[in-house]
Amino acid sequence: MAVQRAQRGFGLLEVILASGVLAMVVGAAVGLVRSSLRRTTIGLERSVAMNLAQEPIEQLRSIRDSVYIDGINNTWADSWPSSTQTDCQQLTTQCPVFRVTSKSGGGWQVQPGAEPPIGVNGQEFHREVYITTPKDYALNAGTGSTNDAELVRKLHVIVRWECDSQGVCVQAVESATYLTNWRTGI
Repeated sequence: MAVQRAQRGFGLLEVILASGVLAMVVGAAVGLVRSSLRRTTIGLERSVAMNLAQEPIEQLRSIRDSVYIDGINNTWADSWPSSTQTDCQQLTTQCPVFRVTSKSGGGWQVQPGAEPPIGVNGQEFHREVYITTPKDYALNAGTGSTNDAELVRKLHVIVRWECDSQGVCVQAVESATYLTNWRTGI
């Protein structure tokens, strides 16, 4: 006849090992959740920043298109400030910054100066809008003209966030486009 041994449960060593394995699994899961939440937050902030960068480009495109429709400012140069300084092709701190504001009676207008910070979802975003005249655009485009200011403007928008007290920002997105004077046939 076989002798049966009584089950006495888990030993102390087994319980400690199981607890250690469980702690590692839970710790890894918590780390993954935290990393996922941080990436989601970064993605949300980048999405907001890109929308903030695209907004003045669309407003400036609206100005360009309405210049010929409303009959008020009928020339390209009248409605488009621009920096033609050579050093502004590289967007140095010497370059003038512009802001797009709404005008009474509807529409948009371009004014010199920086915008105040924009608060979205508890985050402060800083937007810089640069309007420059590209060098030798008309010559390279084969338009037969040498006056770049009459043909094109480069719009460059930088949105920065997560800035420290000295104004140094950790995160930034940029958006750039060229707007041509479509009345010239380009």
